[in-house]
Amino acid sequence: MLLDMRNKIAIIDVAKIYGGQQQVVERIVKLLEDAYDSVVITCSKELYSRLNSLRNDKIKVFYIDKNKILLGFEIRKIIKNENPEIIIFNGQFEAHYSWLFPKRKKIFIRHTSLQQTSSIKRVVYKIEAIFFSDAIIVVNDFIKNQLPKCIHQKVKVIYNWYLNELEDLNKNRENDKSLTAKENKLKVLYCGRLTKGKNVDIIIEACINFKEFIDLHIVGDGEEGKELMRKYDKYENIYFHGFVNYEELHKYYKMADIYINMSSYEAFPLSVLDALYYGVPMILSKIPAHLYISRNGEYALLVDINIEDVKNALRKMIDDPLLRYNLSKKSALRVKDFSPEIAKNKLLELFNSLINHEK
Repeated sequence: MLLDMRNKIAIIDVAKIYGGQQQVVERIVKLLEDAYDSVVITCSKELYSRLNSLRNDKIKVFYIDKNKILLGFEIRKIIKNENPEIIIFNGQFEAHYSWLFPKRKKIFIRHTSLQQTSSIKRVVYKIEAIFFSDAIIVVNDFIKNQLPKCIHQKVKVIYNWYLNELEDLNKNRENDKSLTAKENKLKVLYCGRLTKGKNVDIIIEACINFKEFIDLHIVGDGEEGKELMRKYDKYENIYFHGFVNYEELHKYYKMADIYINMSSYEAFPLSVLDALYYGVPMILSKIPAHLYISRNGEYALLVDINIEDVKNALRKMIDDPLLRYNLSKKSALRVKDFSPEIAKNKLLELFNSLINHEK
């Protein structure tokens, strides 16, 4: 049973950056546009701009540039005027505003491990989750198991999903030669934020050793971006493309021969799911999210986070075209487990249950 079109969901995301957490907001809005009206409250100029381009009679976007104290008053005013049936708090900090809405149905989305925050913040979040949430969405079972067992009945595990709006999965991938300098080289792609925990410097150091065989394309930005460019832009096989829109992103996945991610932590990386969707052979770090997505290395090469292991994996990919071919073909089987349709059905089931319970 689908939601009545008159029902409305509000999503609150107060981060000023645009990263994976904000991409989830965008994907939710696009995924469920035909099922409910949505209101997004954001402090990210990039998220506001991207969602504002989608603005229609079903989508409203509000940008707030206030300090943390005044922010709550602005959020409360918007919620009162828009009157949504459900409010989604997209992240740990966002949950702090949940107490402002005692009579509304509230969903928390938890993207990261509780172990990544201080002990005090963990305690505060658990209290908020117990007393102020009606449901909690987490992106993996590991995060669920970190929450108090007394609230497990209202925790819903919904995996992130690949972005399917750009290309038909059944279309053949074709190299976009305009994105690479030399056609006879393999194109290695990293897509994500340029921050310390992503270990992009390790990827670059490994790729420098194979300048005759590969070009590395780095898509994304972040606080380490300028320093990485200053240090490595001089190398002829390293290309920095900065932040690109989804409309451009598919070009990079299509042209890539290898995708690589050496993050120290990921909850459920969207970029890895997108690479899987496009059938790009992957080299991934040995972290729980990558182990799960790749089924312990069945669908990717898994390595420890160090230059030598990455170099060895690259050498395998370079020397063995059949390995790349098999990983690419097998990805079509695994990616079905992360389809937008599965996520959509689970989200609608959750929203329906809350709204129907209210009625």
